[in-house]
Amino acid sequence: MNYTKGEWKVKVSKVTIGEFYSVESTYGKQVMKVTEISPTKEAKANAHLIASAPRMARLLEYLVDNGWNAGVGEEAKEILDIIKQKGLTDD
Repeated sequence: MNYTKGEWKVKVSKVTIGEFYSVESTYGKQVMKVTEISPTKEAKANAHLIASAPRMARLLEYLVDNGWNAGVGEEAKEILDIIKQKGLTDD
């Protein structure tokens, strides 16, 4: 796969109208910006979901190559827990 390598993290910048979200690699390279005139919870959730993409891609690639096992289940559960903590699911 061809994407910016490394773990991705959400960077929060305070601005006059609230917060501005971006996603950066561990090497400090900006992957993308979530921009809105008035930042919302949805913008923050979108940034966190995008930041999870490399980890989810590695997990899916592993599943395709090796199938399901207990280690994969733990990794998937950890990713899902992070997503739920950040308010990225509807439940």
